[in-house]
Amino acid sequence: MALRFTLIILSTLLFGGMASYSFLPEARAQSVNATLEDTNAAFLEAMPRLDWQEFAQKINKRLKEDSKSLRAAFTQIHSDTNPLSQITLQNLITNVKAVKQDTKNTLSQLQAYDGAIASVLEVLGQDAVAGEDSSVTRQRTDAQKATRLIKATTVQARLYDLQARNLLSDLEKLRSKIQHDTLSKRSASPLTFSYWESLPAELPSGSFSLTKNSKLGQNSFLFISAIAILCVAYIGGTFLRRRFTASFIKWLNHEAIKTSSTDRLVRFLCGLMWGGIAFLSWIGWSGFFYSKITQTEQIIGQTLPICAFILGAGLPLRHWYHGKTNHRSSLSLTLAVLFYALIKTLKDQELLGPTLNAFLEGLFSCVGIICLFMIIPHAQQQTPSTEPETESTEDSFYKSIFVNYSKPLRAVIFLYALLNLGLILSGYSAFAFTINTAIISVIYALSLTGCLVGAWQACMNIVFSPHTISGKHLLKLGVSKRRLEFLNVLISAIGSILFLVVFIALLTNEGDFTVAGIIDRIRQVFTGSTIHGIFLSPEKLFGCFALIIGSHYLIKLIHIWLDKRFFPTTTLNSGVQTSILSIFTYCAWILVGLLLLSLVGLSVQNLTWVVSALSVGVGFGLQSIVKDFISGIILLAERPIEAGDIIEVSGNRGEIKRVNVRTTDIRLGDGSTLIVPNSQFITTNVKNASFGNIPAKITLTFTLPINSDLDKARTLILEAAKKQEDILQSPAPSITLSATDDTTFNLSLSAYVDRPGKMGSVKNALLFDLFHIFREAHMTLTMS
Repeated sequence: MALRFTLIILSTLLFGGMASYSFLPEARAQSVNATLEDTNAAFLEAMPRLDWQEFAQKINKRLKEDSKSLRAAFTQIHSDTNPLSQITLQNLITNVKAVKQDTKNTLSQLQAYDGAIASVLEVLGQDAVAGEDSSVTRQRTDAQKATRLIKATTVQARLYDLQARNLLSDLEKLRSKIQHDTLSKRSASPLTFSYWESLPAELPSGSFSLTKNSKLGQNSFLFISAIAILCVAYIGGTFLRRRFTASFIKWLNHEAIKTSSTDRLVRFLCGLMWGGIAFLSWIGWSGFFYSKITQTEQIIGQTLPICAFILGAGLPLRHWYHGKTNHRSSLSLTLAVLFYALIKTLKDQELLGPTLNAFLEGLFSCVGIICLFMIIPHAQQQTPSTEPETESTEDSFYKSIFVNYSKPLRAVIFLYALLNLGLILSGYSAFAFTINTAIISVIYALSLTGCLVGAWQACMNIVFSPHTISGKHLLKLGVSKRRLEFLNVLISAIGSILFLVVFIALLTNEGDFTVAGIIDRIRQVFTGSTIHGIFLSPEKLFGCFALIIGSHYLIKLIHIWLDKRFFPTTTLNSGVQTSILSIFTYCAWILVGLLLLSLVGLSVQNLTWVVSALSVGVGFGLQSIVKDFISGIILLAERPIEAGDIIEVSGNRGEIKRVNVRTTDIRLGDGSTLIVPNSQFITTNVKNASFGNIPAKITLTFTLPINSDLDKARTLILEAAKKQEDILQSPAPSITLSATDDTTFNLSLSAYVDRPGKMGSVKNALLFDLFHIFREAHMTLTMS
């Protein structure tokens, strides 16, 4: 800000002083000398504030460091001797991203200096004039040298920025390859003898190695110590929770407040208390045993408070809202998170052999399965409410879900357990480890977010309750009880929506369950972060949301304008109109989808795996859907059938009501709707009575007695036909004498309507009219 303010003052002074320049050289020189007497002092005072020399030295130093970092990264990538590990690759990506950000900042600063010096040169002029003061010449020379140096430095910074982008692309490809190789890597099966023979050799030997000689043993000792501290937090937290709960409920006057609200808030506060006890215990323990903090100690120490919080607060299942906590489910999730933190630390330090790595990955997968079995069944158990006389809507909703989805959910978990067991026994423990890590991350994110949302809603229920201290004060200020309830609902909803940010941050933790990782993820959600090569920020997400909403209403508005204003002024039939509207809607949403991809920053490279997965899905399970979709596009484009056509397909005859992109709706004679896949209209024979917009012919045959007046009967029938608005007058209706015998003769009426769909209604109306006309004429008319 100080630099920009200085540059603005400098440019204003110089430009204002030179505004009266003449285009004649002599006048210009005199004007320059006269003006500089007033502005030269200000210019000379402002010029050192630019600190160009000092800035140039810093820029050169930073660019040299960036060049060194890029060269080191390039060397490691293309090195054949030392293959890259996951942790090394992640460090390289972090370093290259730092270089990219540094070059971006450098380019911004160079652009600011270039603009300032260009303004100075614009005032001083590019060439010297006769009689010019020597100070002006010196300043022009210095500014021109600075401009050349800035341009050269800018080219160098852009070159490093391009190199950083290319390196990031190579690193992302390499990371994808390593992840693919890791998932498809097969280790020794636990069913083989070699697996159990090589496992003891990779374990730390001797009891003394647990604390002194072996890093692997030290890390194992840290894990055991963390479990011991969780036990301490459990015992101490349970003792303190009883006294805290009684005091807290007494202070809140709980009899006047919903019991579930106080229970939720107490559980949340107990979780915070347990986390604090675990954190303080870990600090004291680590300070006593270790003088230097190791990486494992740091990660476990930051994960431990979260685990203690989960253990103390419990999982936000149905019984959690009534003050009941199932410690087995929360304990299983706690052990899974803590165990994953240990495995990740050991992998980062490259302390695991191949067999031990596969063993720990398989063991973690089993812990993940146990965690699911502990959580899901208890989520389905009915816990009696503290207020059994009334059943809330939420309780009945949960009860209906549990009754309907209990058995299918258990079956899915059982199949998932069999899948994991098959992967572990067949040697694909890395694949099972990755799947269970994702599931544990989802459960972890849902648990913490659910506790936060439940505690927030409980807090709002207490704050805006008319029986608490805060509620009574608001009532005294003139806020009605109804307004208190409105504020409670509104602020609770706003807070719950904001907690979605926390859920997104927890869901994208990439295996980092530490407190610092959570805080960093939340910060990145607000400031923007790069996820799998895609930069996401609140501005982008809001823009995508606004684009979807705005596009929806814009497409709807155009749809209404075409249907109500434009089509009535044309001669297009309803089938063509429906096809145009359908094609327009699909094309518009495809365009919106492409705009969304462009706004988010997705490229073909980012969509490679998605396209590959879709290709496999199309090849195995989506063939019929894709075939119907393509057939629908063909039908909308060629229009062999349209809305309103009378068709017969697969022995079914009816009127087409709508042609969709995948199916076509046909209204049958009994009033029911037949939904036909569009591929049938391409692959089977279809009889269309309305194809080509040819008028549909109506033929009615009447029988009259032989003594009837033939001419009068003919006139009455034609007049009745002409009165029908839907019967075409060109070609005009006609009557022929089709048959005769000794007692009767037959007259056949031929008339045309513009659409086959009108034939039934026209026949019905015409017969009613003829019945009344012949009755009034005292003539007998029989329908043949």
